[in-house]
Amino acid sequence: MLLHEYRICLPFTVEEYHIGQLYMICKHCEVESNKDDGVEVVRNEPITNEDGLVGQLTEKRIYLSSRLPTWMRSLIPNVFYIIEKASNFYPYTITVVASDYDCLSQMNTTALDKYNQMRRKLEHVNNSVRTMNDTNCTKMLSTHTQLNEIEDAMSNLESTIMHLDAYSRSLETQVKKFEKTFLATRTMSPTKD
Repeated sequence: MLLHEYRICLPFTVEEYHIGQLYMICKHCEVESNKDDGVEVVRNEPITNEDGLVGQLTEKRIYLSSRLPTWMRSLIPNVFYIIEKASNFYPYTITVVASDYDCLSQMNTTALDKYNQMRRKLEHVNNSVRTMNDTNCTKMLSTHTQLNEIEDAMSNLESTIMHLDAYSRSLETQVKKFEKTFLATRTMSPTKD
């Protein structure tokens, strides 16, 4: 682990800076919060580490539903959020951001269910059109062309769902790897001046 230290002369004390830092974090949470989504502070409590440093442990849920594309909002519920856990032992701060795995799993399941419903309907309509097409080919030609376009759109949707599933699995792997690294670095005590 490579540690860089920067020293900047400021016109205030370290305690004043620490208070200002906590204030700006709270102000940012307030600005980002609105009626649909924003930041929810789940846990905010003082803690002491093994070196005797007093700090602040914070857990926040950052709701992101309104920031998703419209087509994705229709597929997933309005509870899409990420979790941010931070331990602030000024001047040492450790922050971990993790996605809500249940939400990603639910999003994948919902998208797959919608896809399967659409596919069953398309197969039923396609079979009906083929039967009708045999009896009256000229009238149904345009309908059959439209169904082929729908089938192509379904193929594109299937591809998108597979990419989304692969991305969520990749994200889960990265978060687990980061959490393992976080736990390893958390056991190491920070260096003092």
